[in-house]
Amino acid sequence: MATIERILTVCQLGVRFRHDQPASVLPLRSDVSQKIGEQFCFASIAAVGEVRWEAQSGTLPGGGTHVNWARGDLRNLTASVEGDSAAAEKAVRALWAALRSHAPQPTLGEYRPPEDISAAGVLLPGTTAVVRLPIGWEGLFPVARDLAADARKRMPKMLPGRESPVYSLSFRVVFLADNTPMTGKFTLEPRAETALEDRVFYTESPLDSTAHFAMLEGLCARHAH
Repeated sequence: MATIERILTVCQLGVRFRHDQPASVLPLRSDVSQKIGEQFCFASIAAVGEVRWEAQSGTLPGGGTHVNWARGDLRNLTASVEGDSAAAEKAVRALWAALRSHAPQPTLGEYRPPEDISAAGVLLPGTTAVVRLPIGWEGLFPVARDLAADARKRMPKMLPGRESPVYSLSFRVVFLADNTPMTGKFTLEPRAETALEDRVFYTESPLDSTAHFAMLEGLCARHAH
């Protein structure tokens, strides 16, 4: 079976908390944002309005994984990394541990944020990948192929090579996450500014990276002939 060449993989993991988590908004305080920024080597970390913070371009403590961005508010904590879903989960867990370390010690009877972030809410993965597929757009978009060929026949004055076909498949799904309706988007399209014959595609889904690539492999297997 022909393989899929993974050119770029970016994964994100979000945690939607079941209850407000004050620890998730501690970077709204300047002293905490400075410490988190230094710990993760963020190029910038700042408040967005009064209820959310965002950080850009950092590295997990210990080096290695690049964090594209991270953001948090009372009900959400999300991070995006260059790498697979395991790396994204590692980033979110590292952020949560750092935030908990700056949370005030609760007095007797007060709520303490859980050590394991997955106990605080539901995990929401997402994968964006640029790939080279073993089949081209003609195999993936046969209806578009036939329509483009027919259009060329019916427009005799069309200049060769001047058409700009956009073959894109995109749809949204609604699913339940911890009994809450959520929306996810699937996209498959030739990557912009690449030749169609190069078979380079932009893909995205609300799946973890393992499921995302398994979906693409299954698609190619079904349409290989």
